[in-house]
Amino acid sequence: MQAWKWLGGAYIGLYGSPDFNDRQKGRFYLKKAANQTHCLKSQAWAWFFLGGMYLKGRGVVKKPKKALEYYRRAIDQEISGGVKAYSIRAYSPYLVSGEVIPKDWGKSIEYDEWTAKQQYDKAMRIWANFRLGKLCYKGDGHIKQNFPNAKRFYKAVVKESKDIAKLEVTWSALGEIYLLGKGETKKKPEKALKYFMLLEKRGKDKKLRHKALYRIGEDYYLYKKNIKKALEYFQAVAKCSDSQWAQKEAKGRLEKMNKK
Repeated sequence: MQAWKWLGGAYIGLYGSPDFNDRQKGRFYLKKAANQTHCLKSQAWAWFFLGGMYLKGRGVVKKPKKALEYYRRAIDQEISGGVKAYSIRAYSPYLVSGEVIPKDWGKSIEYDEWTAKQQYDKAMRIWANFRLGKLCYKGDGHIKQNFPNAKRFYKAVVKESKDIAKLEVTWSALGEIYLLGKGETKKKPEKALKYFMLLEKRGKDKKLRHKALYRIGEDYYLYKKNIKKALEYFQAVAKCSDSQWAQKEAKGRLEKMNKK
């Protein structure tokens, strides 16, 4: 029951107590919690903790397949709250990679969409929205590009995340969607400029920042008709080699402008 789950967690070092440091005892109590049916939430957490032990080989022989079986049980338990979200995060990437278990993109996306909607854990919600945004934006052999959905997921990331690594990818994608009118989205240069300016000011990835600089130049040139300002951005990007695409486009734009 709950006491077995807490004891098991303590013995495998989850709560930082120096008096509890025995993974074998931890596995013993977690298995007791996993095999009981009086408290389903404790049962699900026990499966999740056991999954972590077998996935990393902590106190047991490393057995990824067994670990994923435990994670799947925790997911299928349909207990609301963190245990399902954490289990999905551990389990879902294997559905995409095809390592250990067969690929199942449909199930992976189904799990991520559930995680994106849950209200228990904000960090997990951001992770799922970001992952879904990237999948829908890029597409591949398993999932078609869907820019309206990508926009929806990415906007959820902007609303909640403070992680610059996630935000700069998100700003870049949203800027492209609004600037070029991808999918069913109407071209909205002002919205696009807002995202590119955020990326230029706060982004850390040089390649993305220089791409944003080029797009800002495009906005001034095509929409604001501010040739002087556009030239400043194009000239700056033409000197940068971090983004070969942006550099090439900027040089091409400058050549066309010089001919006029």
